[in-house]
Amino acid sequence: MSTNQRQVSAGVVQLRDDGIVHFVCADGAQLDETNTREMFTVYRELGGEGRLLVLSDIRGMRSSTAGSRSLASGPEANQLHAAAAVIVGNPITRMMGNLFIGLNRPAYPTRLFSDADSAVAWLHAAAELGRSKAS
Repeated sequence: MSTNQRQVSAGVVQLRDDGIVHFVCADGAQLDETNTREMFTVYRELGGEGRLLVLSDIRGMRSSTAGSRSLASGPEANQLHAAAAVIVGNPITRMMGNLFIGLNRPAYPTRLFSDADSAVAWLHAAAELGRSKAS
């Protein structure tokens, strides 16, 4: 594994060349508070300080706990994420993603995608919008 990539209990996190932190969920993974905190730690180690653009591929995810979803939409997540694009595949992961966005309402921009290219383009656009609002 390269220095810009780390194995975590729920999958793999890597820092892409464009600065996006990319999480790929392992097949059958169950996200809970413990492995969500672990991912956040690795996001920060790889992505550095400031708010990060995060690309999460949850197509392999089997389930997530209420604690994981609460943590992913709470104050720590708000400080960590500038924007999050979530890649979903089947109707189940799409439903889980929609429930997270609809019920947990993360304060950072969050959107579901069925492909990585569209997700990355949206993240870059969100970053540009964030930069233009800051100036």
